[in-house]
Amino acid sequence: MKKNSQLFPILVFTICVLNGLNAQVKIGYNPKQINDNALLELESSDQGILLPRMTSAQRDAAFKKDIPNGLIIYNTDTQLLEVWQASSKSWYSIDGVDNDIQKLSLENHKLILTNREKLISAHISRR
Repeated sequence: MKKNSQLFPILVFTICVLNGLNAQVKIGYNPKQINDNALLELESSDQGILLPRMTSAQRDAAFKKDIPNGLIIYNTDTQLLEVWQASSKSWYSIDGVDNDIQKLSLENHKLILTNREKLISAHISRR
């Protein structure tokens, strides 16, 4: 029995090497239909994905060094998704608001360009 238990890991390793170590995982309704570009595909019409939830203090205690670029958590203090950017060694919040978004509108013959920082308007008249 002991000899068989030693051969099992070697057998598994050999099979993985022969198969090229390619793997795709799909969880959902049609597990045999997976997008060729997906490493992981989740499919549901009535469920979502739940990311790790933690406070800022818990996040800082859990991730001190060698944090992988692109790591995503849900911060319960800010109530926002946060992504680690390794190049700047910072957590960035994903708030769904583009701070540079601009709106162009025409009101009472005035062309108005607005964003969060400034309001620019020009009066338009017929000649």
